[in-house]
Amino acid sequence: MAVRSWVIGAALTLGYAVVLTPPALVVWEMVRPMPWNEHTVRVQFESVRYQPGGILIFRYSVENTSGRTARFLPGETEVKALQPDDRPVVGFANVRLPMELPAHANKMVELRLDLPTATVIQPPAAEQNRAILAPPLPSTTSTNQDAPVSPLPMMDPPAKEEKPAPKLHTIEDSLLDLNGFELTDQSHHLKLVFPRGW
Repeated sequence: MAVRSWVIGAALTLGYAVVLTPPALVVWEMVRPMPWNEHTVRVQFESVRYQPGGILIFRYSVENTSGRTARFLPGETEVKALQPDDRPVVGFANVRLPMELPAHANKMVELRLDLPTATVIQPPAAEQNRAILAPPLPSTTSTNQDAPVSPLPMMDPPAKEEKPAPKLHTIEDSLLDLNGFELTDQSHHLKLVFPRGW
């Protein structure tokens, strides 16, 4: 009799498990947070424009296909321009924060790239010192009749080598070196990549 009760209890438990598992999985899929990746957030390049003052404005369409709202908050979000490590800094990226991407919605996002200003190249200190401390050359047109020796013949000073002017970093160079942008919020495990589209 005890064995029969045990078999009936096991059968009922198995039956309940079989019946309740599919609805439980459906509910879990609805409430389970999906990871933020290219399947839940789709980013597409739209356009780029130049703004006076050395600023490039990049416009992207961002679609959040998940059922959650993504929030990028100031102080927790890092914005960086993606570029090769061996190239000069292409610029300083920023975006208006806080930025909210509502669930199941499409939003236009603008990223701003402040281009670096041209720097003035100063001559090296050794050349400055040499120019200041060099003794004056004797004059060949001396009018002093009591000079103990005759003036030495003077050679023309060597011609200065002309150094090519440094190449200025242009907007085209910036666009060639730039591979896109990355928005990261480590505290909420959010990472959004804005790809190159130009």
